[in-house]
Amino acid sequence: MELLVTTALVALVGATVVAAVTGCLRVWSKVDARGTAEAWTELAFVSLRKDLANVHPFSPVLFEGAYDALSIPSLVEAPAGERASGEAQREPGQTTYFYSGRDKALCRSQQAYRALRHASLRERCHAILTGIDRARFSYYAPASDTTEAGWISSWSAPEPPLAVAVEVRYDERMGGHARTERLLVHVPFSPPR
Repeated sequence: MELLVTTALVALVGATVVAAVTGCLRVWSKVDARGTAEAWTELAFVSLRKDLANVHPFSPVLFEGAYDALSIPSLVEAPAGERASGEAQREPGQTTYFYSGRDKALCRSQQAYRALRHASLRERCHAILTGIDRARFSYYAPASDTTEAGWISSWSAPEPPLAVAVEVRYDERMGGHARTERLLVHVPFSPPR
């Protein structure tokens, strides 16, 4: 009888320990996934911040922004076959960030100016942030008819707006709510001389 009671108590304690460990692993998995997503978000934002800080004015390429895409004039790497002695060479081109619903990703694509007429930058998605169900861009700029500035959903001009905001929303659910990350970047600009 004592052996039966001891076996039952050990089984009860064992089941409790297994349930506690399983619950802890589930929580750890969610925390780890969220931490990884935050790290990838920060890396994507660093890339965007760097590109906006290095806007390279080139008159044929406009600074164009819409609610789901942003294209900026920039210096891009020349194709490998056109580089002298294997060193990196840069030439005027365009860098585009856009949301791909098919890939559920924020994509970054670059193209040299001379090849822009032959290819669409949205055809090549180099995903820098995945697992999102929305990416939205907005632009802080002076209104064309006043001297006051405000947030607008699109921009197209040779010069950049004063600031760019991007908001990405993750598809993963944390506590029943979608998680949103935001970035606001002041765009330094000095007109070409």
